[in-house]
Amino acid sequence: MRLRKLIFFLMAAALIVNPVWHGLTEEPYPGFPHRSWDVHDGLPDNRIKVIFQTRDGYLWLGTRDGLARFDGKRFTVFNQANTKVFVGDDFWSLTEDRRGGLLACSSSGLYRFTGGRFMRFGLGRGLATDWVNSALDNGPTGL
Repeated sequence: MRLRKLIFFLMAAALIVNPVWHGLTEEPYPGFPHRSWDVHDGLPDNRIKVIFQTRDGYLWLGTRDGLARFDGKRFTVFNQANTKVFVGDDFWSLTEDRRGGLLACSSSGLYRFTGGRFMRFGLGRGLATDWVNSALDNGPTGL
């Protein structure tokens, strides 16, 4: 009976330790570089809700604490502290319109980034509500 318990214990230990050891010694995807960023690298928040790449090559990230534009080396953060038009900082949907403007959706409206500036659409500014789940460019006639 003791031999069975010993064998069971050794098998259970091998099953538990093997994946842990494998994860510590192997790259997640061999042959592909892996790098992660967080608030210490310039992100406004570690909880990324959406990532979108615009045609100019920038990666845009939507977080609870603002938007971040990544150029491959550093982040530029846009939030209420440095962007006067922002009424809130929680972004969850990003897309690009046909003219190359970034559209950012939030509970405080729809924001369009073009020419280095943000413009806000929301209640009293072209929309029936501030809450915008997603946006879709409807061609030359508008959103």
